[in-house]
Amino acid sequence: MRRGYPFLGNDFFAEMGDVFACHAIDNPDQSSEMDMLRSYAPDLEVDTIRSLSTAFMDLRALQDSGQLLYPYVNMLLVLLLLCLLLLLRLNREPDELLSVGLSPS
Repeated sequence: MRRGYPFLGNDFFAEMGDVFACHAIDNPDQSSEMDMLRSYAPDLEVDTIRSLSTAFMDLRALQDSGQLLYPYVNMLLVLLLLCLLLLLRLNREPDELLSVGLSPS
């Protein structure tokens, strides 16, 4: 478990551990993570979701070994997935999304 550094390397427990009941939660295993990602993108190919999850598992392993400093958490993975979905939709229906984004209502 990576206690103490869940937020961009800041020592959360040293700063706030005496004020809050803090609990560090590990990232889920790959199967659970893929289930979570599928709940955000049920129509996305399973291979794409597996590739994203595997890439983040590799990044986390590098962070655990000290080769990377940035903690690659699920929040970042979900944000990346949502950006990917937006880009895929923009690619399929560029005029529709542009008109929706520019409409005054």
